[in-house]
Amino acid sequence: MTGWIEHLIAFSATLAARQPHRLERLVKCAYEAGASREELLSTVDSAKEQADIPALVLARAYASIHTWSWMESRRRWHQRELAPQVG
Repeated sequence: MTGWIEHLIAFSATLAARQPHRLERLVKCAYEAGASREELLSTVDSAKEQADIPALVLARAYASIHTWSWMESRRRWHQRELAPQVG
């Protein structure tokens, strides 16, 4: 599996290229590779400082980050619930 930093780089490049249709998949891949919500949000903040990114693209990025963060937390919760109890 590719490291989470490479996913953050791809996410940042996609933001700078103004390609909102690719953001959700990149956010999902970053979470699956181990990136945190804070790292993804920091990536958006850094990209905003380096490139003129339209508000619509930024809104889509933030929405994807928060949506996948919620879904990842639910997935982890279900995994704990389904894990066999020791003792």
